[in-house]
Amino acid sequence: MFQDKVDKVNSLLAAQGKAIIQKKQVGNQPALYGYKSQPLIDAVNEVFGVQNWHYKLHDIEIIPHTDDGKSGQVIAKVEVFMRAKEDDEFFSQGVQYGQSTIVNSNVGDASKGAITDGIGKGFSLFSIASAAYRGDREAVYNGVDTDKGPDTRPDLRVVENPEEQNPETAESEEAETETDDFPRLPNVKYERENGFVFAKGDTYRNRHLLKRLGFQWHPEQKAWGIQRLAA
Repeated sequence: MFQDKVDKVNSLLAAQGKAIIQKKQVGNQPALYGYKSQPLIDAVNEVFGVQNWHYKLHDIEIIPHTDDGKSGQVIAKVEVFMRAKEDDEFFSQGVQYGQSTIVNSNVGDASKGAITDGIGKGFSLFSIASAAYRGDREAVYNGVDTDKGPDTRPDLRVVENPEEQNPETAESEEAETETDDFPRLPNVKYERENGFVFAKGDTYRNRHLLKRLGFQWHPEQKAWGIQRLAA
């Protein structure tokens, strides 16, 4: 029943095409194409009902990029809880990090944007709108609609029977998704190396946030790293 509702939400989103897709770009990072927050939440409310999902804000971090605070970034740590119907118990697939850019000192709007971005990423852990986080929406945004029906492929981080994964592809899939739990930061990229994930690039201004996430400074790599051994 839960998966049926997930498929229905994805069908509603796909049917609206380019109109509900937005392009986001932070600094020099590659552009991201995802669903606008309100249509996504409206689709979830329509199919699941407002009483069958909620979120918890675990933390919010404001990272100023200038001394006057007129620009910067807000990072929100959000956990989404869902259930198929009212008699069921809520369950979560874990936390996600939403982000939004501070424009003209408007921290309020940036905070709201970071939370809604985190909610959208939280939904993707249930395979709701996960196509947006695999990059599938870029073609639709640019007018090349490749949809062939609802997106029913499971998110790589939501596997009901892990033992059924192809052992030849499991390692490569993990490498692709290993850094998905970390927030995207301007001019920072994450790289996996010898059981660690390293944040490289312009990390100095984000060092306090990285430390809060569990990263430690590794002088030999000259980078912040966190151990992430393969299961």
